[in-house]
Amino acid sequence: MAPPNHSSSDSPPSSQHGLTTDEIAALSASAKAWLALGSHREINGHSIFVTDRGNGIPILLLHGHPSSCHDWKGVCDRLDSKARLIAFDMVGYGFSEKPEAFSYSIFQQADIAQGLIEQLGLQEVHVVSHDISTSVHDELLARALDGTLPFRIL
Repeated sequence: MAPPNHSSSDSPPSSQHGLTTDEIAALSASAKAWLALGSHREINGHSIFVTDRGNGIPILLLHGHPSSCHDWKGVCDRLDSKARLIAFDMVGYGFSEKPEAFSYSIFQQADIAQGLIEQLGLQEVHVVSHDISTSVHDELLARALDGTLPFRIL
């Protein structure tokens, strides 16, 4: 998927999600439906695609590489009646911003995850991860252990 930040004045107009009409038209039906379920949030200066659905205990779902939070679609479809499911595309993935001047480090991705949970005002959250995001998860756990994480991981 193309990055949602178009800097050229010659670029076609963007939609509410930062994608052009042509880019949205090229998406699969499943990706279009997923896009419609989420929104973009500004976190640490970056446009991040986030889905936040369901009620109950919050669960942060961290996706793998080289994919997106769409990985969690089936999980969300089955569990959103039982829990609040929060999934986002890490910087450089899916519908989130893909800046050139970003190191894409585990620490920066953990900063985005932490910023999202803080922005949502959550005091505690379960975290589920797979693939590369297990390292992001580990970084969040390390911050919790050293007392710098402003929320509790359940």
